[in-house]
Amino acid sequence: MLGDFKSEMRKLTWPTKAEVARGTKAVLASLFVFGMGIYVVDLAIRGALNLIQTAVNVLFR
Repeated sequence: MLGDFKSEMRKLTWPTKAEVARGTKAVLASLFVFGMGIYVVDLAIRGALNLIQTAVNVLFR
């Protein structure tokens, strides 16, 4: 069993430093893009809710 484990571990190919850096940059870039998207949607929803609240205040006061 331990021999099988060692045999399988020898078959592994680890990513190079450049591949890890490229993958990390891709993850960070996608996090930034998705985060900005969520921020924009949040601003739009907040603006719409404020507009509704203003309309209700004007109509029912």
